[in-house]
Amino acid sequence: MIANGWIEETENLAKQGLFSAPTAWQALGYPLIGEYLRGGFSLDELEERIVTATWQFARRQLTWFRGQHKEAIRLEMPQPMERLLERVVSELEKKYD
Repeated sequence: MIANGWIEETENLAKQGLFSAPTAWQALGYPLIGEYLRGGFSLDELEERIVTATWQFARRQLTWFRGQHKEAIRLEMPQPMERLLERVVSELEKKYD
């Protein structure tokens, strides 16, 4: 995303007042890019921080999902559609037998 213009997008949005809106600070990555643009750290460190923040966010989502959907069945991906269907049918048979 950085190679495709995320920094430039953030720079343009900042000029339009992005960082004066409280919700902008909740968006993943934008506050870090803002800090980078203000000279807070190097591009390499920006990339590392975004990767770390994204991973942490994904873990929080998984934790929330597991708490909200205890009945969910984890499916390893990718795998052939036939195998996925077999697993789903098998789990449904267990549930309704």
